[in-house]
Amino acid sequence: MRSTLALATLLACAAPAAAHAEWEALDADAIVEACWADVQPDIDSGVTLRMQQGIAAVSQCLRTRIMENTAPLFAATGYTPKQQLADIDRLTQSAGSFYWKLYNENRACAPACGTLARVQAGAEIPDLLERLLRDVVETRNQFRM
Repeated sequence: MRSTLALATLLACAAPAAAHAEWEALDADAIVEACWADVQPDIDSGVTLRMQQGIAAVSQCLRTRIMENTAPLFAATGYTPKQQLADIDRLTQSAGSFYWKLYNENRACAPACGTLARVQAGAEIPDLLERLLRDVVETRNQFRM
């Protein structure tokens, strides 16, 4: 009886959850490229405002794709979408603050670092979100059947 229970427990722990069968393999490169595609002309425009708007748009797209792809990973857990988004926002806000200060408020910038530094500070955020999205996709792909 004990060995049967131990074997059943082992098999239950080793067996993937039924929900995993619904997960399809994801292509992180395709997801990332789709976020960049529509806004790349703005980012490449050389016009500060358009570049900043393009960076903000790609960041929002990546954030949305992260949330879409974490949904099955955290379904039926205590980690709600609201909490996930709050964590992502804290991460990007902290990084954004640091990069802004690094590129725009360092001692060598007196009196100012220039327009490109303002764009560059924001441009670091999509890279961070892209890394997070790739980690989410890798985790999902790792746990699919």
